[in-house]
Amino acid sequence: MPNATRSWWFSALASLVLGLGTGYAAARYMAATRMPSAGSAVASATATDVSAETAATSATVAGAATSKSPVKAATSVSGPLPPAGTPVADVFESLSARARAGDALAARRLADDLMRCIERERDLRRAEMMLNRADRRAEGEEPVNSERETNRLVYVEKTLARRRDADHRCAQLSAETIASAGEWLRQAALNGDADARLCYAMAPNEWGPPLMTPAWQQWSARWQQEAPQQLRIALESGVPEAAAALSRMYTPYQPLEGRPWGGLLGDDPYQAYVYALVAQGSLQPAIATYWNGIAATLGARLNAERLAAAQSLANQMLARVRAAPAPSSGPENPDVAVGLDFCRRVRERGGVY
Repeated sequence: MPNATRSWWFSALASLVLGLGTGYAAARYMAATRMPSAGSAVASATATDVSAETAATSATVAGAATSKSPVKAATSVSGPLPPAGTPVADVFESLSARARAGDALAARRLADDLMRCIERERDLRRAEMMLNRADRRAEGEEPVNSERETNRLVYVEKTLARRRDADHRCAQLSAETIASAGEWLRQAALNGDADARLCYAMAPNEWGPPLMTPAWQQWSARWQQEAPQQLRIALESGVPEAAAALSRMYTPYQPLEGRPWGGLLGDDPYQAYVYALVAQGSLQPAIATYWNGIAATLGARLNAERLAAAQSLANQMLARVRAAPAPSSGPENPDVAVGLDFCRRVRERGGVY
């Protein structure tokens, strides 16, 4: 069995074994889509001529703003969005029509609301797990910590409140409609939502069809073709977390780390180093420190001439990232304030995952 195929099935199986009931940071990314395809099999060739390699990298980044995937701001073409918490069934037809017409805000609203529908079963499982642990402590099977128990009960109350909200929001929706969440996120990305671009690229298996199904394989193959370009556009739009993911795309795939995008573009230390430098220079200080060691490891694989060329290119990219206006999906999503925006959580973890 080819290595690419073996690693794809291994990581998918790992997600099935480990992904049931586990947390976001651990299991959700274990379903790495290692589909053998033309897009994933062709890695960026390591150029021997530094000037040619730098030019190629610059062209790749500059190509982010193409006619196929133009860098554009997320816009609403048909007025304000419905109030937060409105049942999706009541507004699905109008929002979907707006999304298909190019309205990024409408597409993102559908994606976010439908993801809430997907997550409601997970919310119930989390609450049950917490209550079971509380029962074990009450029965003397585990030590009791009153402050920790209070925090757990607060968490359970919030989780059940989210579940009740989702039940209201998701009433009368078919399973097929709920499963379309990923398509609406992708539509939001194509319509110009920079955060949606990052979210689509970094969480494909959260948004995609059920694992190991033919629909999932088709989704994964398309994602492999689109994710690198979506990340490049997101970076040029001012989303620095995209640089971290791009660096990982040019770093050998590590099955146990479970990054769907890891090694997607092969093993290219030059490209990986360039994007690591951009991540190092654009992310928050605490996260940038994390990237110091990664950049040093990648830089050790390059000679002095290539290091200098990479630094020069990274400086150019950093200037553009810093000059880009802060990306926005339009009016603040009311769900963000209570921690319910899935893509916001992806971005918070994007720099270090």
